[in-house]
Amino acid sequence: MKNITPAKRSILTKLFTLLLALSMLAAPFSIYAVGIGEATDTSVQIAESDSDIFVSAEETSRRGEFEKHYLLSDGSFAAVSYAEAVHYKNDNGAWEEVDNRLSLNTATSRFTNNNSKFSASFAESPCITARTLTT
Repeated sequence: MKNITPAKRSILTKLFTLLLALSMLAAPFSIYAVGIGEATDTSVQIAESDSDIFVSAEETSRRGEFEKHYLLSDGSFAAVSYAEAVHYKNDNGAWEEVDNRLSLNTATSRFTNNNSKFSASFAESPCITARTLTT
């Protein structure tokens, strides 16, 4: 290393830094490109093989707080998981569907949902007041 002059060392350092930066920038793009090819191929295979399979009915005995299970036409099951609760346990310990349909209560002029376990209400019209600003 004693034979390398400071000018050559500076050039080599800059060259290695540039190559390192380029390799770090190029790496995610090649991985991303591989992921796109794989995802496209598998989704096409699923779409082609499952084109004649459809949902027959919901399997209510397999319900959970955040999931639903469906019986498919080929006899297999599919589970769907939700970020929010879609079922609640009733007084008998069975899972019931959370009913979030809204209806207008004309006495209070508010929209309320149809589920007493998860009650919610909203005003019929927004409560916005207009003010005139004076300068």
